[in-house]
Amino acid sequence: MESADHDATQAELASLRAELEELRAGRGDVPTGASDEDDNGDGPRDLKAEVRELAELVDRELKETSPVTLIVVFALGAFVGRILPR
Repeated sequence: MESADHDATQAELASLRAELEELRAGRGDVPTGASDEDDNGDGPRDLKAEVRELAELVDRELKETSPVTLIVVFALGAFVGRILPR
């Protein structure tokens, strides 16, 4: 019975190695996440537009958030910053 388990394990390892080699061969030269294209592949990213969009989002969130909530969050951040070891 051990021989059958050993053979099955070896066959599974061989199958996984072959699958790994196929994945490596199909990956190409560009590592994952290092492309200058959008997720949808339409073209280069416009970083200025992305930063502008982020700034608008933060501005909108600050305007919609209660001033009391902002003060509490700021105070908690200051308090935690003081109690953490340097």
